[in-house]
Amino acid sequence: EDSAEWINVAIKRAWPVVKQVLESRIHREVTVGFKASAERGAVKLDSLDLGDEPPQVKGITVTELDGGMSIRLFLDATTGASVHLSVGLIKVGISCIAVAGELVVDLWPLMGEVPMVGSCRVYFLNPPDIHYVFTGAGGIANLVGIKQIVRRSACDPHAIPPATPDAP
Repeated sequence: EDSAEWINVAIKRAWPVVKQVLESRIHREVTVGFKASAERGAVKLDSLDLGDEPPQVKGITVTELDGGMSIRLFLDATTGASVHLSVGLIKVGISCIAVAGELVVDLWPLMGEVPMVGSCRVYFLNPPDIHYVFTGAGGIANLVGIKQIVRRSACDPHAIPPATPDAP
């Protein structure tokens, strides 16, 4: 297992831009998902902030795939992220979000021309440890076990489609 300090320096430098891109994409996809799901009613994503502290990589290994490579990173993201939703007049929030687990980045096939990688698949090897606190009207969920339902939904491996180089 190689030292991950170099990648943490790169993540810290890139975090403001990466954060902006991720927040925009997540906001867009969540908004589309809420609009497509009539049973959720009038749910609106009011704000999303991934926090100022970038995730930290604690270890990294690279292995060969047939025609590509697999990069495994132990990720520890305690970023101060927060999410605020509205369900009609009811405001619900999630804060103090922390995620830790082994993140896998599969790159294949490696090609001899731009974009050099045919596809990129990013996923957690096992469901990550996720900790958070509900705020606003959602604070009641801290008491009644709703967290387990949210956790199962968040850890669904089919919830996030694989990214490809030509994806927006």
